[in-house]
Amino acid sequence: MPEKYSIGKRIGDRLRRFQKRLKDHFNHTTTAHNISVIGILAFSFVIRTIPILNGSNPTTNSFDSHMQLRATNYILDHGLFKFLHWYDSFNWYPNGNASGISLFIAVPLTIAIVFKVLTFLGFSITVEFVAHLVPVIYGTIGVYYSYLICKELGYPRRGLDIAMVMAIMPVYVSRSSFGLVDYDSVNILFIVMIFYYIFRAILSNSNKSAIMAGLLMFILAPSWGVFWFAYRVLPIFAVILMITRNVSARFLRSYAITVCVITLVNTFFSFIRSIFLNETDQFTLIGMITFLLLFGVMLYLTKIRSNQIRNKVMGHSDDRSQSNLYPST
Repeated sequence: MPEKYSIGKRIGDRLRRFQKRLKDHFNHTTTAHNISVIGILAFSFVIRTIPILNGSNPTTNSFDSHMQLRATNYILDHGLFKFLHWYDSFNWYPNGNASGISLFIAVPLTIAIVFKVLTFLGFSITVEFVAHLVPVIYGTIGVYYSYLICKELGYPRRGLDIAMVMAIMPVYVSRSSFGLVDYDSVNILFIVMIFYYIFRAILSNSNKSAIMAGLLMFILAPSWGVFWFAYRVLPIFAVILMITRNVSARFLRSYAITVCVITLVNTFFSFIRSIFLNETDQFTLIGMITFLLLFGVMLYLTKIRSNQIRNKVMGHSDDRSQSNLYPST
């Protein structure tokens, strides 16, 4: 009887907690906030598809977009392995070019994956339409992650403002609009996601977020020629924290996990290894771990020394107060 009562009590407590959580989730403030987020994302999606909504024929903008579309078709027709060894005789004609290793693979590969998923789900669409639509999807996801950054920092209402700015920012809209099949929409999304997972790893003490940040920085490498931008921001961020004395063991652990994931994964894949090992930035990333450890030890020793000095001062003041209370006769 007591066991049945305890089991029933636990089930009742869980149901009451779930009911309270559900009620808190659907209160008026939270519901209005979630509706605002959905509305901003819908507006972001619509504003990037204005060419179609106006009735104009979808076109592939810029020469790079045509090259990305051609690479996507080659991946779908011949597979990823043959693409990595693809020597394109029509590229830099008449000499040709090893497009499989010179072209950044993330854009055509993601288009091919989205096309395969949509056709598997039963949608009757063309590769060209998917290629035109992918920048819009990436741009909208980037707007959402910009909101998540502010939410993670503790400012969800400010996140709505930032998301709205990202949704209508002309520079971002022009690089993630319908038909622009290029690196920019993917790169901006990856950078925003990297910053989100780095902040989440530090603030929430999440090792999974640190690993995710490292994997995204690896994915950024075959996506953008200036991927070292994100690789250089991380040590600069660490230096700023050291100057302001906000370095903690939580940050050191998150930084070390992220850098270890970047180093291991980049050296594992041959098409990234040559770029990664020939640059000096990876030594900055790795060397910063040692520098952070030394800085942490220095702060720890300084704290111990200051405590010792304070204890000595307090001890002398106690001795003086006692001598004043009990003067010698």
